[in-house]
Amino acid sequence: MKLFLYFLLLSKLLNSQDIIGTYVKDSISIVYTNAIKSLKPEVKILGLGEQWHGDGTTFSIKSDLIKLLSKNKNAVLFSESSVFGCLKGSEIGLFNDTLNMGISDVWSNTKDFEPLMKSIQNKEIEYAGIDVQIYDSYANYYLCDYIKSILLNNNILTDNELNNLLATTDSIIKLRYKYKFNAKKLIEWNSTFNKICINEKLFSTKEYYILFNLKNFGLLVNIYDNNSRNFTVGNRYRDSLMALNCTYLITNMYPDRFVVISAASFHLIKNHILDYPSSDKNIKTLGDFLAEKYDEKYSVMIFTSSLGNHAMYNTTRLEKVPKPKKKSIEKILYDAKYEFAFIDLIKFNKTLPVKYFMPYGYEYLKINNPLIHFNSIFYVREMHRTQPRISSTKN
Repeated sequence: MKLFLYFLLLSKLLNSQDIIGTYVKDSISIVYTNAIKSLKPEVKILGLGEQWHGDGTTFSIKSDLIKLLSKNKNAVLFSESSVFGCLKGSEIGLFNDTLNMGISDVWSNTKDFEPLMKSIQNKEIEYAGIDVQIYDSYANYYLCDYIKSILLNNNILTDNELNNLLATTDSIIKLRYKYKFNAKKLIEWNSTFNKICINEKLFSTKEYYILFNLKNFGLLVNIYDNNSRNFTVGNRYRDSLMALNCTYLITNMYPDRFVVISAASFHLIKNHILDYPSSDKNIKTLGDFLAEKYDEKYSVMIFTSSLGNHAMYNTTRLEKVPKPKKKSIEKILYDAKYEFAFIDLIKFNKTLPVKYFMPYGYEYLKINNPLIHFNSIFYVREMHRTQPRISSTKN
């Protein structure tokens, strides 16, 4: 009886108009259209997750969706990328292999994201970085001079305080997580930024955003402290800081814009503390913070696949997408022979006749109610590893 009910629900699922699928790549535009149409009027923030930073096909689809949302919904892109780098890249408008407009080389050095990068370069898409990390070439060339110029204009710090701040900033840029704050330096760092915070109104929103982010990056470096045992704590703290960055941008710079956030799915998924069978479920990520603050205004679309390979553009080792698990959404869509498909989970709610999902990292999870974690699924039958923009012997 249970098996009969399962197949009944399965048949209903595959014959439903709520799954939009295509059997050929040339028809993918209909899937894009329905993915965008599925967004409820109250949704103002859309997280586009990826399972792995080597999902070439996902990169390409995200690129297309971001461009469509920019055109159709006046969307601004928030990228899991350097805050300062995105600002400086936008100002300078350079597009080459050394200065990748602040977008991490994880994306910007791949052919799959090249159309999106060109749209950004042509200023067809407005974008901002939300990652508290500083890892781009712009920081090496410009950050200390930028900090010095905006602080000198306001005469908040003494010469000694400014020099100490610039010296520590330079060390953090060069050493990143190998830099170690001693007790005196950490007190000095916090005291300096407390002075800056008190005088927030003296800065433009962009200037204060950079200063605010630099302060938090220093605190993140202090938590990581180049210690692998601190990785989980540091990474979750990083999520809370990315959430602060998103809130700052939405409140102060983009209050009336539709926001698309491009990041790894793990950062974006909601409600880890509820119904989430993960070893570190009792933590809060960027998605948790956004869901708490913005409620129904925040929606998450995850990507998943049934076969293929994934790998970073600059690595030689290929990772295989695991074989679809029985009673998984990937198995159902694979058997239906869809090349691409989109599922709006809100329409199915708890009646979706599957038990297993791969919401991130190509790791299957048994989730009783996927809707509390993500709102929709974009399915790609076969994943292809990311390809480099520049020819490389490693590929």
